[in-house]
Amino acid sequence: MATTADRTMWSYLDRGELRAQRCVKCGVFRFPPAASCDNCLSTEAEWVVLPTTGTVLSWVTYHRQYFANMPPPYTVVVAEVADGVIVAADLVGDAELLDIGRAVELRFDDAQFDDGGSSKLYRWTL
Repeated sequence: MATTADRTMWSYLDRGELRAQRCVKCGVFRFPPAASCDNCLSTEAEWVVLPTTGTVLSWVTYHRQYFANMPPPYTVVVAEVADGVIVAADLVGDAELLDIGRAVELRFDDAQFDDGGSSKLYRWTL
């Protein structure tokens, strides 16, 4: 079930923006969205646009199919953007070219979901 914070994040994605919550009280980022800050437990947050560039921390290539619209193999990259926010997303491009520390860029693609809904998804590119 989607929370208010989830719905807010998806509405920004529909506009082609990836945003994270930043705690109004202590300034710590939280992504994905959550009801309260892990650091100070405040429920007050502002939504901040994240940069579309990041640095690869890790990745994994799946060889088993978990989603009908994502045939294997596919690669998920974990990258850090400015302010230390860590974003996991699938990779569009050749996973053989990945290295720890490599620069990646987010792109936003239209997606159709099994329930008939649609939105944008964010993906890393090389």
